[in-house]
Amino acid sequence: MRKNVTVLLELVLDKLQAKLDKLGPSGLVKNRAYSKFLTVDKASARIDEAKVAEDAKFDGKYAIRTNSELSDDEVALAYKELWRVEEAFRNLKSGL
Repeated sequence: MRKNVTVLLELVLDKLQAKLDKLGPSGLVKNRAYSKFLTVDKASARIDEAKVAEDAKFDGKYAIRTNSELSDDEVALAYKELWRVEEAFRNLKSGL
């Protein structure tokens, strides 16, 4: 098991390695979920352990960037309430 990597991420990396072995580098470069863990050279690709470790720092957390003057708690609450806006759009579009 890789150092400082969660079990779920370990499964993703194992799947990535299997796909990399099967498809080669060109088969995964356009896949954003996988490409963030890859370092691609001209004719090869490999899993970059530094990118994996950097991504693992944020496991179980989410980050919000804003230029609002709201407090941190107010921003987080507003973000969590976005589902209401999305639901309203879905309802609006369903009638069209």
